[in-house]
Amino acid sequence: MTYDPFSGNKNKITKVQQVILTPSDIQAIYEKDFAIERLRIVRDAFIFCCYTGMSFIDLIELKKSEIIKWVDGSLWIIKKRHKTGIPCNVPMLTAEF
Repeated sequence: MTYDPFSGNKNKITKVQQVILTPSDIQAIYEKDFAIERLRIVRDAFIFCCYTGMSFIDLIELKKSEIIKWVDGSLWIIKKRHKTGIPCNVPMLTAEF
């Protein structure tokens, strides 16, 4: 190319106002009753991601073998994150499995 096709163009960055959910917001979502099964599954996945800090892709890729019973009997999710490959260890709040 004999010229820069992007010269004179400027990127525009638009600031986005982030909404942070409060514990009462999360509780309201948890208690919301959906008539459609698909929406109940999405709600449960969202709540799981809120409490564990995992991304949706990490939840989708989660395998049963990545849920480990620790020496004290508690359950932990031990896996590598999808985006970064960095290991993460997340304690489970329940002993049911």
